[in-house]
Amino acid sequence: MKDIIKKIEDNYNWWDKFIMNSKMNWLRWLIYNLPDVPMNTYRNIKWFIQRGKRGYSDYDVWGFNEYLTEVIIRGLMDLKQQAHGCPSGFPHVQAVITEDSDLAMKEWKRILETMIWTFKANSKIHDNKWISVFNERKRDRFEKFVKETNGQYYLMTKKDMKRYEEGWKNFKKYYFDLWD
Repeated sequence: MKDIIKKIEDNYNWWDKFIMNSKMNWLRWLIYNLPDVPMNTYRNIKWFIQRGKRGYSDYDVWGFNEYLTEVIIRGLMDLKQQAHGCPSGFPHVQAVITEDSDLAMKEWKRILETMIWTFKANSKIHDNKWISVFNERKRDRFEKFVKETNGQYYLMTKKDMKRYEEGWKNFKKYYFDLWD
């Protein structure tokens, strides 16, 4: 890769050398991005209005799973901080009745944390930073790949995979209880 970059740089003419100078970032931005500013501004305003009206924009639909993941992470984090109670069908509701409501709240916040962790992991998997391997027979191949890339990727451990699955199960189980 370094050889390819070196060959490209060796073929630069005077303009390429001038414009690629780090002090010329502002000029590069003007030349290459300024013509797009009116259209980008229009689109950003349009998408802002669409999000306000219907909760998502045409832009968000291109990566709807990414958009929902970010919304869910922020929402779960807020819910965890603001939680005033736990679900009525929660296994530890008896603890609330028997004056040990702290136990129930701690467990509910732990469950919310598993969901938050899962969605954060999901985001990293989607961004190709983490690799999830559900099939243990393929793990050796991915371990070799991670070593070859000098740790550029993180291969989720068996413990991570269990935690990931637990978060999804909790999200599914308590989906209708995600309110405060």
